[in-house]
Amino acid sequence: MCAASTPNSADEEIFAYTRDQRVDGFGFPAAPPRFWLVFIKEGGAEARLWSVLENRGEIGNDGVRRQFDLLKTDLMADLRSRLVIRWNAPRSWWMRAKTAGAYPVSGIADAEPIPFPGFDAFILDHADLQAVMREPRYASWRTALGSVKGIYLITDTSSGRQYVGKADGADSIRQRWAAYAANVMAAIAICVVSCRRHSASRSCGYSIRPHRRRSSTTPRATTSEHSTPGCTG
Repeated sequence: MCAASTPNSADEEIFAYTRDQRVDGFGFPAAPPRFWLVFIKEGGAEARLWSVLENRGEIGNDGVRRQFDLLKTDLMADLRSRLVIRWNAPRSWWMRAKTAGAYPVSGIADAEPIPFPGFDAFILDHADLQAVMREPRYASWRTALGSVKGIYLITDTSSGRQYVGKADGADSIRQRWAAYAANVMAAIAICVVSCRRHSASRSCGYSIRPHRRRSSTTPRATTSEHSTPGCTG
């Protein structure tokens, strides 16, 4: 199911608006589906994707208003605030996905760049690594990884086995990791142990923090309490 909300609203307002529905909701389904795609009205007859919510059931009904237990999901997370569609029924604030699925896509905006967080205990799982090597929003990450050589650790998260790799000679860490992103099986975590700039003879060391699986769609670099200052700038 697709629903449209009002523009210039805070996330909390959109969430509250969506979870609260009238009982006589102008055709709003008596048994709404599990997943709701929520769009924000743009100018004209366009709408921008806000989020995909999971409906976990009705939790209140006083005969006038219905309240639903909704949960934000990671579905289509890479298209949040980017996907814009033609909302061909401007008077309809909700519609079934089958109807909305026929609406044309007006555009997909570039994602906001994500600043490189630094090398301290820098840990990526395989899905994150693929995103960093492929997506435009991680351009600064690729630049940083392409500027250093060094030693890195790969952990097989299914067995706990570890492999220590080294990028030197003509290869940067980015070049090595790009190959892993394309060819290595998914159950890995990878991090920088030590590195140096191409033009520097000094090495800089980093400690390793155990890998934990995350549900976030944005890769992060976690900082160990015992990590030493790393390559910056």
